[in-house]
Amino acid sequence: MAKNVDLNKLAKSSNGLVGAELEQLVREAASIILEKTVYDKKLQKNMQVPKDIVDSVKIGMESFEVALKIIKKGKIKEYQTLCEDPNWFFV
Repeated sequence: MAKNVDLNKLAKSSNGLVGAELEQLVREAASIILEKTVYDKKLQKNMQVPKDIVDSVKIGMESFEVALKIIKKGKIKEYQTLCEDPNWFFV
């Protein structure tokens, strides 16, 4: 992880995500930076990325922010219904 990652900001931004979504967030951020690295190094798409390049990649805050947008876009919105006089009839 890069030094520019603000874990407090990331925690606030990911409020409401469950464990599986947090795991997906990290995987997506890693995928984003790896794709950028492959593009920057002009490696062939189907070529295996050398281990030294993979080991040198650090996930930065930018990758987490993009990944968070992707995760939240796919997340089902939750709705809350309010009624003035809740009772068992509404359940």
